[in-house]
Amino acid sequence: GDEARDDLRQTLARLEEGRRQLPGRQRALHNARTTFARAYDPLRLAAPGGAPGNGGNNGPRDILDGLLARQDEALPLAGEVQERLREAGEASQAVQQAEEQVEAVKKPHGGAARRPAQRQRPQP
Repeated sequence: GDEARDDLRQTLARLEEGRRQLPGRQRALHNARTTFARAYDPLRLAAPGGAPGNGGNNGPRDILDGLLARQDEALPLAGEVQERLREAGEASQAVQQAEEQVEAVKKPHGGAARRPAQRQRPQP
């Protein structure tokens, strides 16, 4: 009982800590995007662009444009993957804890066998 309560408290504390860190992480993500855009803009302006319509392979400019587009797709995906990994980790931890609790209940052989007998006595 006490162990389960402690585990629950720890899990809730971890979730609360994650919630507290979220705004900071979002700020960091925003700052990273801003920094990337600042670094990218002069490169885009300086990069010699090829003629439009020749298969999209117009040198550094198209490569950078492609990278910028992929970055916008990749960041949310990476966030989702991290979230799923965290959820999977918590789920496997919960399963492991449940298995440990089942084992703990099974271990005291005498105690588990005595309980039903005590319940049956008061009936008659």
